[in-house]
Amino acid sequence: MISREPARRFDLPSENYRRWRGLARWCGALALVAVAAFAGHQIAMQAGLARLREAAEHRLDMLATGLDATWPASTTCPRCWR
Repeated sequence: MISREPARRFDLPSENYRRWRGLARWCGALALVAVAAFAGHQIAMQAGLARLREAAEHRLDMLATGLDATWPASTTCPRCWR
């Protein structure tokens, strides 16, 4: 028997839905990469600043040692007062 009712239309996923289906995953992955890059940048920046700070302190210590070696000798020498 042939039915006179129109065929039922099932809602098939549209092309537009299929195109944007993976967008949330890509955005999530991109956000995860951005957060990891930012964290790595901050860690590297802090390590670099710590290394520069140590190098600057070392230079100041060397300069102070050089001044300490020459300063007392010039102020305590009786011949230098003349």
